[in-house]
Amino acid sequence: MTASPAMIPDPMSASPLLCRGQETLASIGWAIDKPFDSCEGSTVDSDLGQLEPLLRHLQTELRITNCERAEFELDRAELDSRIGEVESRLCSQQLTNQTLLRRVQMLEQALRLERLQSESLLCEAAGKRDSSLQKGPSAAGAEGGVLSLPNALPGQPSLEDRLRARKTSISARDILRSHLRAEMDRVDDAFDAFGRSQNSAAIPAATAVASRLDPPATTSDPLGEL
Repeated sequence: MTASPAMIPDPMSASPLLCRGQETLASIGWAIDKPFDSCEGSTVDSDLGQLEPLLRHLQTELRITNCERAEFELDRAELDSRIGEVESRLCSQQLTNQTLLRRVQMLEQALRLERLQSESLLCEAAGKRDSSLQKGPSAAGAEGGVLSLPNALPGQPSLEDRLRARKTSISARDILRSHLRAEMDRVDDAFDAFGRSQNSAAIPAATAVASRLDPPATTSDPLGEL
């Protein structure tokens, strides 16, 4: 009796271990389904003796396949967890990118509004300047051919005025330098005054000491001594 088609292994779909197990099962089924005759009793016993190592081999192969399947499941679970972590990181990165894009768009909108406001203020300042020049030019400026500009325009100063004010303003370094110079001048003046006072007090003291050490010379008359 031949093996059934279900027991024949498919080399394209089954693993090598499963193919060997199926071949062993097919041989066992063929040996069991073999007709029994009285004259062939010894051959059946010999076949059964040969089946024991085959069964042991089959059991070991099944254990190996079960172990490999368990390892495969563990690897699959680990890879699934890693895939989940990567997907969560990707989602969080996409959310942060979206928030950053919204902030950039908001900043661009604010810059556009600020630019429009500055342009409108500059236009208003230029219009007021032209109107003031047309209404009241000074007499000296008209004679000399030069129009006098107003000193200060009402409203917010223009960008050029701000830049000029920044250029003309004194920096903190200059202020500190001038302060240090003033302090050094004060110290020098104090030392000079102290030295002058010491000199003025030392001159009369020196003259007194000299007068004590050197008594006044007396004129002696040689005739009187005789």
